Amino acid sequence: MGIGPNSGIIGTQGPWARLHLDNGGTVITGSYRPWMKNGIYMSGNDDMMYVGQLFRTGTDESDAVVAWGDNALSPAGPDNLRFLFMGNGDEGLEVTRVNGSGFFGIGNYNGDPNQPDERLDVRDRTIRLRAVPGAPYEDNTLTKILGVRPDGRVYWRDISTISGDDCDWKIQNTNDVSSVYAGSSCPWGFLNGVGVGIQHPKAKLHVYFDNDPEAGFTGEVTYSVLATDQQSGRAIKGEARTLLSTDFNSGDLRGVFGQVSNAKYSYGVLGDATNAGASPGTSADLIGVSGSSSATNNSVRCVGVYGKASGAIASNSWAGWFDGLTYCTLGVWSASDSQLKRDVQEIENASALLAQLNPRSYEYDSDAFGFMGFDSGRHMGLMADEVAEVLPSAVKDITRPADVDSLGNEVNPAVSFKALNYQELIPLLIASNKEQQDRIDRLESMIAACCAFPSDPDGLGGRDRTVIDELDPAKEQQLRVQPNPFNERTTLYYVLENAGRMQLIANSADGKVLKVLKESMLEAGSYSYEWETAGMAPGIYYITLLVNGEPAVKKAVKVAH
Repeated sequence: MGIGPNSGIIGTQGPWARLHLDNGGTVITGSYRPWMKNGIYMSGNDDMMYVGQLFRTGTDESDAVVAWGDNALSPAGPDNLRFLFMGNGDEGLEVTRVNGSGFFGIGNYNGDPNQPDERLDVRDRTIRLRAVPGAPYEDNTLTKILGVRPDGRVYWRDISTISGDDCDWKIQNTNDVSSVYAGSSCPWGFLNGVGVGIQHPKAKLHVYFDNDPEAGFTGEVTYSVLATDQQSGRAIKGEARTLLSTDFNSGDLRGVFGQVSNAKYSYGVLGDATNAGASPGTSADLIGVSGSSSATNNSVRCVGVYGKASGAIASNSWAGWFDGLTYCTLGVWSASDSQLKRDVQEIENASALLAQLNPRSYEYDSDAFGFMGFDSGRHMGLMADEVAEVLPSAVKDITRPADVDSLGNEVNPAVSFKALNYQELIPLLIASNKEQQDRIDRLESMIAACCAFPSDPDGLGGRDRTVIDELDPAKEQQLRVQPNPFNERTTLYYVLENAGRMQLIANSADGKVLKVLKESMLEAGSYSYEWETAGMAPGIYYITLLVNGEPAVKKAVKVAH
């Protein structure tokens, strides 16, 4: 069958395969083979493509074939075999192309003047092995390795040429690396050496320990460069112990000791535990520094991790510093014994101090200061700069130095800020609670006293309407209820001689709080409050005005219609 807009191009020979699709142009007779009859033959634009079978003469064998041909006389080209994913663009995304020279390219070469020019040409990204197979593909006796030139081409190299017999480390034909060994060109000495337990190392790495029993200790360093799957390893292990487990040394033994000085960035011990983003699996623990200490009731003190610091500028010394959440199973303990303190004084006006603090909810600016360990959640707390104006002893100025990499380049800038010690607020809360309780006790006593009068001239349940006023005449104008008695509503008039926090409270006849009518921080002056009582039963009520904790009480009588 032949299909095309110009069947004359196919000519009088007719279709060349079971199905011949033609789009015009000159049929390239040189690209046609008789074995292409059992397939689909496509011609057009002076080029061809074939998808079908290739039968081998005289045998029962056949191959599935994808073939294409290019008009060599045309200046355009070369023509390629391309695999397109129709995800975007008119032509889609090119995944792979093969050109007429047999070069296989992976990636999108569409529009790129650099076409595949090697048997395997990866345009971008790289090659990934999901798993490195073991036997029979593991051979530790191989002497050749693959390397990549700056232009991206892969070549092989003899492993023996990587390092010669000089003062560098040499990779042997096994899993060993060596330096300063018998027969090497590096002279025996302490040049470029690393010594542990010895002043002048005799090799690149020289670990020395004294096995003399009179010395009372031994030293050990073990190292593991690579750990395979399901294998544990230690990069460095330091051990200091007595010769026998039953011996006891009264001196100072240190398993690992780090000391550094006179550097802009000094770290005695630096621990870093990370997982690469591309590494498979999930870690149960990533711990930069881990400390453990245990005793069998034969040690005065056991400390897993101990920190001590002093002498920084502006007292910016911290025994421990954590950027991020800090978890403590048994709480944080502080030295609080009275023998450790002096100039001990009572806390006064705690409620007034707390009244000046303004708690808020907020989010940390994790975009600008994410390197400080802040999260993106919402929190509640105080603003340290505001607290400093009320409680300066609870606020401290802090400078967080810049973060640098191993070369001393600044990664994150230094930040100066104020920090708040929330523990300083606990004594204030306790003192304020005691002050409030004292005021409540006095108020209950006043209410109990006013309720003790048996006279009932108005038939109002055995209570005298003027008894509260008679208890403290000096407060007559501080709180007034007009009209009184009342029916649906009344007005509460009150005066604040000084600025402060006020509360207007409605109490039942037995002194129980029914509702806080108003609570606010007000300046000195006269104020009023419209008290709606439509939903309340007729009877005796008491209105309490608390100003900075000091009460004034008036009786209010509601009558029926």
